[in-house]
Amino acid sequence: MENPYNQLRDLRGVMLTGDFVYLKRDSVFYETLEPHSGSADSLVVIRDYGNGENPKPKIYGYEDINDWLEVPESNDMNSLTCYKADWTGSPFHNCCGYAFLYEDGVQKTFAKSNKSDLSNNYDWWVDEPNDKVYLLLEHYPNDIAIGKREFCIDLNQRDYITIKNIEVGGSISSAILVSNNTGTVIENVYISSSGYAGIGIGNGPMNTRIQNCEITECDHAGIFANDVGGDTTDGLRIYNNYIHDVKLEGMAFERYMRSVEVVGNVIINVDADQHGGSPDGVGIWLQQLDDEEAKYIIRNNTIMDCEQTCFLAECNDLNASLVVANNIFDNSSQPAISPCVIYGYWYGITNNNYINYNCYHKQKTSDDLIWLKINDFRNKYSLLDFASYQTETGLDTHSIAQDPNLNPDGSLGYSSPCINAGEPVYGGGFKTIGAWLPSAFIQSDLNHDGKIDFRDFAILANHWLQEAD
Repeated sequence: MENPYNQLRDLRGVMLTGDFVYLKRDSVFYETLEPHSGSADSLVVIRDYGNGENPKPKIYGYEDINDWLEVPESNDMNSLTCYKADWTGSPFHNCCGYAFLYEDGVQKTFAKSNKSDLSNNYDWWVDEPNDKVYLLLEHYPNDIAIGKREFCIDLNQRDYITIKNIEVGGSISSAILVSNNTGTVIENVYISSSGYAGIGIGNGPMNTRIQNCEITECDHAGIFANDVGGDTTDGLRIYNNYIHDVKLEGMAFERYMRSVEVVGNVIINVDADQHGGSPDGVGIWLQQLDDEEAKYIIRNNTIMDCEQTCFLAECNDLNASLVVANNIFDNSSQPAISPCVIYGYWYGITNNNYINYNCYHKQKTSDDLIWLKINDFRNKYSLLDFASYQTETGLDTHSIAQDPNLNPDGSLGYSSPCINAGEPVYGGGFKTIGAWLPSAFIQSDLNHDGKIDFRDFAILANHWLQEAD
């Protein structure tokens, strides 16, 4: 391309509605991208270009630090060496009060309050009056960076933006902020090492779609949606993403959510809070389901290895419409007291709720499988009690409690009992429980059976020209 811009900030005064912003593959930007809004019929698209064999273009929220010097008097500190380098300004702290140091793009530790606090490998401190940073390390610092930018991409009040085929990370807060806007699409984006969420959603965004992304090494959640200001998030679609090795929650939805669909996602290895707070470690967390106009669809997801539980739905009064179907909740790697799901603090189950055709698995038959509290009824069910749970609650009447035979990446093994064990599909046959196999990621596979045939055509014909409610 002719006359490319060298910095993202150069785009601020020249971007127009309908523009395509091409980021060259194998390029790296240490900036925050703040694009111009598009419109419903003239989107702004931000994506990659160049040789497809080269790495995706990257936008980082941290800043590299070079030219480290050894501090001579530090050589006796537990066989560690203290280094110093020039640093202007103060490190940016996230909403939990933490500032991050990175090595080779991976989060390491938080800033110390004083130089005297430096005692362990990767401990660091910023001497702001003298524009210096100190680092205690067992080897010479290479590829060291400090978080400096709140977001990698800021979409607050920026409408109709499509982002695809890039990599973002190293932000102090969310890598991508979706706030007070409409028409955001985030597709095939790799997100890593954010100080808060991979994607943060708030202040009433409308019609947001997140699909085919990989999100990892986030300090709070893979995707976090929370409208604390009272605005309502509507039309949130989260499809076919791979979220792994994050803290607190794979996905969390708090307050003022409407019309949320979470379909076809794989969530693996969610740890509890590493900072000494109350432990979470939840795959998908739905909170405050009191709004009778809210609709949650949680379908065909695979969630495994979460320190507290794979799925947590809690509220004071379950008025929302809740669908939990065709999911795999496998917490067999966790202790007996970490159940597959927690349905908690509900006062009444209405006809708006549908919980069925799921797969639950723990390592031992006596391990906690499901925790449940409805009205004044409270119980903990193991595999041995699963039939009683189905009878007593009327939930999960077609669900199974078996080993789903998952591969390490969450895909189904060849002999999985989840294959063709889910809901009946239009035209015959059954869905597969869990996130769909790669062969089923076909846009025209309307019944999700891994192939396109007359059954898919029958679904299309039956709904031809039908309008959504």
